[in-house]
Amino acid sequence: MPSELDASTFQRKLETLAEVLAQKLRREAPKYRTEQATNLRWFADQGYLVLSPDYELSTPQRSTWMTAGQDVACAFLWAQEHVADYGGDPSLLFGDGGSAGGQLVLSQTYAANSGNPLAVCDGKTAVSVKAVAADVPALDPLSFYNNPDPLLGSWSREMVAQYLGGPPDQYPNRVSYVSSKTYITRQAPPTIIFLRNDDHLVPIEGSLAFIDQNHRAGTNPRVVRLPLADHVSVFNFHSVADQAFLQLTYQFYCEHGGLCAAEK
Repeated sequence: MPSELDASTFQRKLETLAEVLAQKLRREAPKYRTEQATNLRWFADQGYLVLSPDYELSTPQRSTWMTAGQDVACAFLWAQEHVADYGGDPSLLFGDGGSAGGQLVLSQTYAANSGNPLAVCDGKTAVSVKAVAADVPALDPLSFYNNPDPLLGSWSREMVAQYLGGPPDQYPNRVSYVSSKTYITRQAPPTIIFLRNDDHLVPIEGSLAFIDQNHRAGTNPRVVRLPLADHVSVFNFHSVADQAFLQLTYQFYCEHGGLCAAEK
């Protein structure tokens, strides 16, 4: 029996393992939604009125680089128009999103707060927010697509190409449209961003570049970098990473007009 694998055999094994992992993640998507529902229930238990919108997912036959963000923006508009019906305050809207949702929330809220919203919903434009949180956000499609990880890199490229409708170099305008850095202005909402130093799915370089550009624009997003944690720790309510996200986001919202522990 050979003691070493040749490079081609090793690569095939990695690709097979990556596809198994990808299938597992897709198959267990309902479980992950349940975990996120636990986070949202936690915020509701602190006194927040919580809205959890869906957005259209891309398929091999349909890219959603244009429509996914509009779904999110229209959800914020619906919230502003209807939260009073449920006892909420329409002047106190906050947002958060994880992974791809983090990109959508940041892009849409940054554009809306700048006065140049990206979506029109039934003739109305999206609304601004008081503060926003993003957990392991996929802010830059280029660094995401070029993920060098031997296990998950191929899956990263598949997701980006499916979302854009093809490789990024074929659609530079689409890349710019879905890149959150495109919408950075001095009017950006107060922002807290959570990163995992060992994120093998979404390289953090894209988020670090986004943060640096914010600094150059005169804004100062708060950044929390968690060591020894990977991308999927966002889906485990009982993990240190997820508990840090909950507690620090709650505190951040409090600092910007949201509920505080003393008000519960």
